[in-house]
This record gives sequence, C-alpha cells and structure tokens, in this order.
Amino acid sequence: MEQVHVTAMKGERVELPCRHPAADSDNSSLLSAAEWRYQRSRGQRSSLVALVQHVTARFRRRLVVKSSSSTNHSGTADDFEMTLIIGHVTMRDGGIYTCIITDQSAETRRFVHLDITGTSTPT
Repeated sequence: MEQVHVTAMKGERVELPCRHPAADSDNSSLLSAAEWRYQRSRGQRSSLVALVQHVTARFRRRLVVKSSSSTNHSGTADDFEMTLIIGHVTMRDGGIYTCIITDQSAETRRFVHLDITGTSTPT
C-alpha cells in the first residue's frame, strides 16, 4: 500500500498514476478489477470515480482514465498502469483518491492525498 501527497494549483491539470506489477504466471495476470475511488476527507465514505474506461458523471467533462499494459522484448507482460487525469482542478477535487487494481493473485492499492491551493497563473 503506497501513499503519496500531491499539491496542485486551482485550474491546473493533474495526473495521478497507479501501477500494478505484472504477475509471474500468464494465468494470474488477468485483471479482475481496476478502479479509482474518491473521498473528500478521511473517515468519509468513498465514491467510485472510474472503472478502467468508465467515468462517473461528476467527473465526466474533466477527467480521463488512461490505462495501458504492454509486453516486453521477451513477450511477457509488463506492468499495468492506470492514470487518472483531472483537467482544470477545482477546490472540490481535493481529497483522497484510491487506486485499486486486482488480478487473480494480487491487489495493488495506492492512496493519493490531493491538496488544491490558490489559482494557477496563466502561461
């Protein structure tokens, strides 16, 4: 279980990557579930943000879930990565994001504490 703290300025684009290691066996490398969850603060109930390519209504216009897996030069599976991309973050986007990726042999959980501050300066 990994915990990361990210600070972003209001209006910025934020990318939250989550990586799940490839399994040793071809049979156990099949993904069972991959999702991002959100809760405003610790102790509150979390809500589903995305299931691999499905994005919930609250985030639909500003969020992209990019998932990828690849094979290495020997033809075996490399890690699976699912990145949550939030375009133009608002103060409401601050909170705890949890990535959960499972396959038949393991589960990866990554907690990202996202803090939003002030307003970004135009470039």
